[in-house]
Amino acid sequence: MMNRLAFEAADRHLKDICDNQNTFGGKLVLLGEDFRQMLHLITHGSCESIVAAMIHQATFWNECSVLHLRINMRL
Repeated sequence: MMNRLAFEAADRHLKDICDNQNTFGGKLVLLGEDFRQMLHLITHGSCESIVAAMIHQATFWNECSVLHLRINMRL
């Protein structure tokens, strides 16, 4: 799980490269993770700093759509 600052930096760079002000420059970004089970490890961090590092706190999170997997589809 990456820190939200890394995602925000990628968002800014893709907006600049693609000359598009949509989230991630209008590119489709797929993130596969169970956000409820993964917490960040921040050395000597408090609970507030761990929560602040989650992707839910990112500036673009309100523009994202979350899709849920309803059927287990194994390859």
